[in-house]
Amino acid sequence: MIPNQITVLIDSRERRPLLFPSWIEWYGDRTLESRQIQVLTKVIRMPSGDYAISGYDEVCIIETKRSLRELHGNVCTEWPRVAKALKKLSIACKYPYVVWEMSTSELLRASKHVPDPVLVIDRWMQALTRLDLRLMWVGRHDEPGPRRKLGEQLVRLMLAHIETEETKNGLPERT
Repeated sequence: MIPNQITVLIDSRERRPLLFPSWIEWYGDRTLESRQIQVLTKVIRMPSGDYAISGYDEVCIIETKRSLRELHGNVCTEWPRVAKALKKLSIACKYPYVVWEMSTSELLRASKHVPDPVLVIDRWMQALTRLDLRLMWVGRHDEPGPRRKLGEQLVRLMLAHIETEETKNGLPERT
């Protein structure tokens, strides 16, 4: 059973980390009753990814990408380093996610920094498929309110994976 207090780990290299609510109302698997879960945060240097729930990082880790320019740099100029980091993410947990925080129009807009967005998309799709990473495309979230809502939804995603794994595997309850 998921404890009443969790800690979201945030990688210390995140330049603009997501925000998280101080608590969430959680509806567990197969129940209509909710309970409150307190959400704490802790900034650490994570071995892979940007976000995880402490004690459950073998279940789900989330890596975020915020712009086409970042995606372009990852697959065109920084590929050896990024490939190593993505491979590490893919084996670090059962449910590794890459979250793209950008609009469709931003993703497809060529610029002097990214002359061929389709090349970038194709390379990323190949990497995600090869490494069995899950892609979540959430659009842009610049203001604090939407950034907190996105943080909350990512916590819910991680909790759902944790609860599913505990139920499926008969894992012992954590306190």
